Amino acid sequence: MGDNSEGAFNTAAGVEAMFKNTTGLQNTAIGMQAMRSNLAGSYDIAIGTNALQNNNVGSYNTVVGPFAGSLSISYNNTVALGYGAEPTGSNQVRIGMPA
Repeated sequence: MGDNSEGAFNTAAGVEAMFKNTTGLQNTAIGMQAMRSNLAGSYDIAIGTNALQNNNVGSYNTVVGPFAGSLSISYNNTVALGYGAEPTGSNQVRIGMPA
């Protein structure tokens, strides 16, 4: 949480986990670079290396697995489970890598 300025009640464990968070609230990021690019997204859970890595402002997401949700930038209310599971928009559930 290198850039945290106003964010509160966040938990980050891992190299560069939630590194760019500034105002995001009540997030949990566990794993190397999990939620690394988060700026203002709130109420997200990311577990795994690079999980939800590029999220900037998306909120209410739950991702578990290496690279799960890593391409998401602003999706809301998504669930991604498994290696490389990738929602393609808000309000989606994805399990496993796309074929």
